[in-house]
Amino acid sequence: MKRFCVLKTLVFVALSVSLFSSNAHAKQTIYVVGSQFSEERVEIRDCQEVEFINIDQVDHQFEYQDKGKKKTIYLWGQGADLPAGKEADASSLFLYSGEYHFICIPHPWMHSVTVHVEVDDAKCRALWE
Repeated sequence: MKRFCVLKTLVFVALSVSLFSSNAHAKQTIYVVGSQFSEERVEIRDCQEVEFINIDQVDHQFEYQDKGKKKTIYLWGQGADLPAGKEADASSLFLYSGEYHFICIPHPWMHSVTVHVEVDDAKCRALWE
């Protein structure tokens, strides 16, 4: 019984530390399902990674501008009822300060998602490289 209480305390401490510690590599996740983004706008202020996860049945191709250059993300459609052991297609980005608008090229009716990033670019670059 004593061993169980110690184990329970250790688990609680580990969870508390992970919840309240400042994690420079935390993620903001945007899901794609039903040909819609889960968010319309995302705010980034802590050198966070932006992750797109496609749980839609269809493929998506997102375009955005980064320092005047057109960039593209491809996510394969796999459906919400994935087979056991199979994960949804995902893509992660680290973005510097600015405003980014992600649009889906093959699905122009999808509302775009805006990612507003306001970070210390030098600090973030040091963390990411």
